[in-house]
Amino acid sequence: MKTISLQPDPRLLEVLGQIELKGWQALAEFTDNSIDGILSQEKTDAEKLIEIFVPAPREIEENRKLRISDNGSGMNEVELENSLRAGYTGRTKAGDLGMFGVGFNIATARLGAKAIIWTSKKDMDEDIGTIIDLQEMKESGSFERELITRQNSKTAKKGQSGTSIEITNYYPKAKTLLYYRGRMKEELNRVYSASFLNENNLTIKFNEQELSPRPFCVWDEKRRGSYDGQDYPVIQHFNEKIDSKWYCTECICYYDESDDKPMCIQCNSSNKVIRKNINVKGWFGLQRYFDRHDYGIDIIRNGRVIKSRSKDLFTWYNREGRGDGYDEDEYPKDSLALGGRIVGEMHVNFIIPTYTKDNFTEDNLWWQAVDAVRGVQPLQPKLATKRYKYPKNTSPLAKLFYPFRYKKPGSSNMYPANLDGSGANNICLDYAKNFYAGTEEYQDDTKWWELIENYENRTGIEDDPIPDAEPPPESSELPEEESKFVGPKIFVREIEFSIDENSEIPPIKVSVKKYLSSSDENILVPIILFPEGPNKFECLIIERHEVYKIFPENWLDLLIMDVSNKMINDYRLHLDEEDWNFSRIFYLLKKKYNPAGLLGIDDLSKTSKDILKEIHNHLIEKEYGLEKRPQLSGVNQAALKQNYLDHENRKLDKVTLITDKTSFLKYMPLKYVTEFLVEYFYLLTDNSYFAIPYKTLEDDLTQMEAQEAKFIGYLNDLFYASYVLPEMPDKLQQSNKLDLIRCSTSIQMLSKLKV
Repeated sequence: MKTISLQPDPRLLEVLGQIELKGWQALAEFTDNSIDGILSQEKTDAEKLIEIFVPAPREIEENRKLRISDNGSGMNEVELENSLRAGYTGRTKAGDLGMFGVGFNIATARLGAKAIIWTSKKDMDEDIGTIIDLQEMKESGSFERELITRQNSKTAKKGQSGTSIEITNYYPKAKTLLYYRGRMKEELNRVYSASFLNENNLTIKFNEQELSPRPFCVWDEKRRGSYDGQDYPVIQHFNEKIDSKWYCTECICYYDESDDKPMCIQCNSSNKVIRKNINVKGWFGLQRYFDRHDYGIDIIRNGRVIKSRSKDLFTWYNREGRGDGYDEDEYPKDSLALGGRIVGEMHVNFIIPTYTKDNFTEDNLWWQAVDAVRGVQPLQPKLATKRYKYPKNTSPLAKLFYPFRYKKPGSSNMYPANLDGSGANNICLDYAKNFYAGTEEYQDDTKWWELIENYENRTGIEDDPIPDAEPPPESSELPEEESKFVGPKIFVREIEFSIDENSEIPPIKVSVKKYLSSSDENILVPIILFPEGPNKFECLIIERHEVYKIFPENWLDLLIMDVSNKMINDYRLHLDEEDWNFSRIFYLLKKKYNPAGLLGIDDLSKTSKDILKEIHNHLIEKEYGLEKRPQLSGVNQAALKQNYLDHENRKLDKVTLITDKTSFLKYMPLKYVTEFLVEYFYLLTDNSYFAIPYKTLEDDLTQMEAQEAKFIGYLNDLFYASYVLPEMPDKLQQSNKLDLIRCSTSIQMLSKLKV
């Protein structure tokens, strides 16, 4: 019988290298395989160690090896051959993180044309290995690789085992992918959960520094809040069986048959099909501070964080089509200004991640897990029971949501406050910085608890809670018949508009809500005001209206217009028409309630300088390392030396002694900051200070260049508003109104993007 060979062309490996994988993701793929090798060996008290070395950009140009090594179980000749075959998954088990084969080949081909793999098992007295040289393989048209050996390594002894991978002959893109080593370390810290590393006694070192996954700054389990007369702990643990299915350990496939063992349709065998219980476990907890971004649930598969600080569980997906059929964003709608504070870990080892391991398919098993930990029904009690006719939600997430979604001062909501009842979240955030810095006295929650105790034990102060401490009304719980517009509404904030204390026009109170209208609704007005009582209105913002796309005015400008119109129409008889008209009221209200849009030189200059000062202080405090020292002009060097002498009372012989970290900026004038950031702007991107993606775009140089140009444009506008505009003569300032608008817009953008 004749046969044909279906062996792929060696160029397949080069094609795999074109698949989008960031530098840190390639390193994580290698690390995942190392973790699998370590955890697959028999129990041992020996140190479980993975070491990663990434050369510096200059060393990459010199072709110094990138290396990942472990002391795992290693491989024999057959296992090595199989593991390096493109598409081979035979080694993969349900508990594995990595996948030799495609995952390994993508990661390798993404970085360099040449990879050397060395491995040894404990019963071997030498390392075996092979060299994957893509250029040579393409020229020869063969996948055949020579098996090589070595005896001069620490694993080439009986009783020792492990695997190492060395990569050289870098592709041009590798320098970009591996440029930000600090960022890669941060990402690796993020994607491996601390609980997983601790439970398995695993140590991962990156360029000789041990990874230390970011811990959770949560209240101690002994703390309890209260809601509706019932106590609730601040930590909710869960471990729920959600299903039991037949499962092929060879092909990672689940089957729905409930009786006889099925045959796997992928490997045509039932030898490795087992009955597997499917569980979801983890915990939800209460962070000791509110934050607009830093909250959410880590979705974890076998120790690898697939989604970090995910907000997915805080949306109720109306999968049964009840009521109006809309989904509901439920948290943190009751504390929008401050953000959220519910955090936790959801271990779902059954999910199948994408090859980049930053997402997964939301199949039926996933939704069963979601229902188990957050309930089928909404978290908002009245929304669940009154609008959608569900029973009350009793899920683990609901038990944390009920008492702690509000920001009422005191222990019932676990919200630290000042003695006057105002929230102390800024203090809590400062405490949190010390917690993450490892300061010993901030590791437990004592400091935060003292704020609550001091507030509750205060004397000589009225005990009634101040109005601002009460939670805003839950807009989604309002009966629909009270509104002409059917659909979900998200509370934004309340605003009380007033001209001044002596004005004959009484204040107007407005409750602002976003109205999530469906796309097929033809609503002609961008905002709508409904009267709710004397001088009290509900405002619905119609976000889909075209005005928000084609005009620079925002919803607040439009609301001020409508409020101005109501004031002038309702109180015209009481006003001197010569002194009062619509434009004057609009001017006064906008100046008072939307000052960010004003173009006054003094205000622009002060605001821009304040932003520069905050950036200056941030760079000094963080002490970012600078692989490339800044090139200082003679004037700047002189200023640095003089300021160093003034502050430290000693001479600075060489400026290079202190310019390896951003802390040197404390000796530099504020005016220098923008000049510094033209070269080092990336220190502030990717949520380090601004929510501007840059380093995360490392695999797309075009996007990176566009982001750099845009960000530096903002910074140049700050400098222009701080130091150029104030020196202009009045007439020149008036003729440069477009410059003022541009600077004002940049200031607003940077303020909006600040983390």
